[in-house]
Amino acid sequence: MADPAQLVSRTEFRNRLRQSLAALPERQANAFVLVRLEGYTAGEAGSVLKVRPATVRSNLRHATKRIRRELKEFKNGLS
Repeated sequence: MADPAQLVSRTEFRNRLRQSLAALPERQANAFVLVRLEGYTAGEAGSVLKVRPATVRSNLRHATKRIRRELKEFKNGLS
């Protein structure tokens, strides 16, 4: 059975991730969701978003940097 504190931490993490995604420019959020959460390649995400794969990678890099900064307190807190 999961530790209640860990469950709270995971819930907090998901809530903060949602907030962080909502604060991103749409193009960055879309790239992050498609590649990091849905498992698309940059090429596949580019086809969906109608942009070049390099644009997806650039948006993903900016989104990841910002999200890491906003979620740094969770870095070692989740297993």
